[in-house]
Amino acid sequence: MQEYTIQLRQKIQLTHNMISLVFEKPADFEFTAGQFVQFLVPDGEKVVPRAYSICSTPSDNELHFCVKLLENGKASTLFAAMTDGDSAIIRGPRGNFVSTASSPLYFVATGAGIAPIMSILQDELIHKKTDTELYLLFGVHDESDLFWQQRLDDLTNTYNNFSFNTTVSQPQSQEWRGLNGRVTDHLDNHSNGHQFFICGNPDMVKDVRNILLESGVEKTQIHFEIF
Repeated sequence: MQEYTIQLRQKIQLTHNMISLVFEKPADFEFTAGQFVQFLVPDGEKVVPRAYSICSTPSDNELHFCVKLLENGKASTLFAAMTDGDSAIIRGPRGNFVSTASSPLYFVATGAGIAPIMSILQDELIHKKTDTELYLLFGVHDESDLFWQQRLDDLTNTYNNFSFNTTVSQPQSQEWRGLNGRVTDHLDNHSNGHQFFICGNPDMVKDVRNILLESGVEKTQIHFEIF
């Protein structure tokens, strides 16, 4: 699999432990919305691969990543230390978490799991000009974990076929006006005609998938990726 050296253009702090990384895009790098790459992270005399989904679209001139910084994580340590102009090596793209259907799309994401979903959403709306229904249910732990809300609002204001809800599992303030609880508490507005894309931690993905299967959704309609 081909390797590429990419240069960091911008690092943006999204939350207390989430950052956005913007790299230049190699001229010959092509991918499908929803795919990921492996960053080759130095670890002593060797390198270790760490997978991160691309959250920009194939038509964009840059590669965007949404990264959760983990304490003592090898990739997290690398990313936290990077500054504009620094280089990284990636391998890819890889993955089958991609949209090929023309039926309505229902997305469920928690935390950084929104990364590949944001790529698919923007590609469908902005570049493919799809007129099918797109819905996103996005979950975070508390208000300090919220990000990209304005970005999602802008998409809903621009495209009539897209809507989203954000749910906070443990809100810390009475000022929060969105949904409360886990994403599994708010799966009641789907139909068996949707194609489902689920991305986040293993427990969430398993629970959402089981709920959908028990409600009669076919396995072939459920696509998932675990973060």
